[in-house]
Parts: sequence; structure tokens; C-alpha cells
Amino acid sequence: MLITEINGFIGLHFAELAIAKGMKVRGLQNFSDKAKKAQKLGVEVIVGSVTNPATAQMACQVVDVVTHTAELAKEGGSIDHFQEVNIRSTLNIAKAAKNAGVKTFVHLSRGCSAYRNS
Repeated sequence: MLITEINGFIGLHFAELAIAKGMKVRGLQNFSDKAKKAQKLGVEVIVGSVTNPATAQMACQVVDVVTHTAELAKEGGSIDHFQEVNIRSTLNIAKAAKNAGVKTFVHLSRGCSAYRNS
């Protein structure tokens, strides 16, 4: 089973590719109304956020591959929110994956490379 965040295009695309290859997919989505597109594809959706350690741990149970694509890649806003989404959520899902014995962890982010501290 693969788990991916389905908040954005990349996570949803991962889900589509995995399903096309015959994999079961579990996805995380912050908002239940946005989960419907993924559910129509056959994704098991957990409504919650990777910024919550308990949600991340629950999502990683009985999973072989985690793709972590959640990010905040805009300039402006609070640095704390940027760090919460781009750093702490990555640590949450990585620790959850390790604790659950996940075999493969893939992290894709443009946020750190796109953010420039002035």
C-alpha cells in the first residue's frame, strides 16, 4: 500500500499512478470536501493533517511506501506556519513511517528551494 498527501496535484497524481499499477492507496487530506476526487479514484482517504503526529502515525499503519508531498511554497506569511508545514510535518510523517516499519519513504518538496529569506 502507498500513502500520499492528496492536498495538491502531485499527491493526487501519485495516487492515480499507483492505482493504475494495481496498488492500494491511502491518502491524507486536510478537508473532507476536497477528498471526494481522490475517493472517486479508489483512494482510502484519511481526513487530517501530517502536522498532527497522531494522524501521521495512523496513516502509516500497514503501508509499504510513503510519498510526502505536503508543502507551503509561497513567499509571505508567518515563518512559524512555513516551518510547521515544511519542517515539522516532514518530521512527523518520517517518524511515523519509521515507527510503522515503512520500507520506502519519498519526500518531494520545492518549498525549501523556492523560499528565500530576505
